[in-house]
Amino acid sequence: MNVAIANVGIRQIENGLFCINDLHRASGGEHRHRPNYWIQTQVFRDLANQMEIAGFPAFESKQGVGTFVAKELVYAYAMWISPSFHLQVIRTFDKSVAPQVPQIPQSLPEALRLAADLADEVEKQKLAMIEMQPKADALDLLSSADGSFCLTDAAKSLQVPPHKFCVFLQYEKWIYRRPGNGSFIAYQTKIQAGYLIHKITTIPLADGSERISEQVRVTPKGMAKLATMVIGARNAAHPS
Repeated sequence: MNVAIANVGIRQIENGLFCINDLHRASGGEHRHRPNYWIQTQVFRDLANQMEIAGFPAFESKQGVGTFVAKELVYAYAMWISPSFHLQVIRTFDKSVAPQVPQIPQSLPEALRLAADLADEVEKQKLAMIEMQPKADALDLLSSADGSFCLTDAAKSLQVPPHKFCVFLQYEKWIYRRPGNGSFIAYQTKIQAGYLIHKITTIPLADGSERISEQVRVTPKGMAKLATMVIGARNAAHPS
């Protein structure tokens, strides 16, 4: 999602959070509107707490980079600055995510062209289903297998780069990072669905000591679900 306000690009990190330092610059950069002042307000704390309770990542601070917050907090920060800036931010974000309205044919040739395109699309879908059948058979075997997968192994099994795989899982609300915690956490809904689990692992350190880490792992049921999602995303992005 590319957003620019007053010719200032608003950076967005992989978990969907937006940089309010960029918003501060876009608003005019007044000292009294610095993000550090806003995140100390009770309004910010209450909103962030409610989002965390609901299982949504609210904010993340990156040293030397800035403070990143969810879109809901972007709106709240803009309102804290001024009503006019708040309205500008809302309009900009709404425009950035506005769906494209399909064009309605205005003539017989255009209608015939649309009908031909739809027929081509139906044929492509049939071919895609034939191509996907071996993959579906493999998924049946996979979903009955024992054992879970770490995120890296799951990505490799699905033939997706691990970094992009984690971004995909965050976008689809499977995992998130809690502020101040570098590890991924599974959304409770995905745990209850049997797609993800948390596993405690012991990591040996160079000094001979050990560190306890909680790791998100994908169950066989989750792998089967993700495989269909990845295939669908690929077909949508690269129709043949």
